[in-house]
Amino acid sequence: MLPLAAQSMTGLPGLELQGLITLILQFFVAMLRIGAFLISSPLLGARWVPLQVRLTMSVMLTLIIWQYTTPVSVEMLTSYQAILIVFSESSSSISISSTSSSLFSLLNIFVI
Repeated sequence: MLPLAAQSMTGLPGLELQGLITLILQFFVAMLRIGAFLISSPLLGARWVPLQVRLTMSVMLTLIIWQYTTPVSVEMLTSYQAILIVFSESSSSISISSTSSSLFSLLNIFVI
């Protein structure tokens, strides 16, 4: 049993919501690149693949990969630099997926 004197009175007892919000924010930043790549990739970006499937795949892949990445600091995510991070992550993954889409279309031309 925990002693009563060790409890802090800075928030709700037993709930550390600020830590949870920080983890969720870091998870979504890590999911940006993976989600943007999967949504715009040639195979999973097709119209016949539902958006729910692409989002579920990006969440599952992020859960697997997230443990191997270093999280972005909260101070950086709550400043104006977060806009630059979102833009750079999204643009890099979209450019990679558009390059792979171009390669797939080139392969399609040469195979047919």
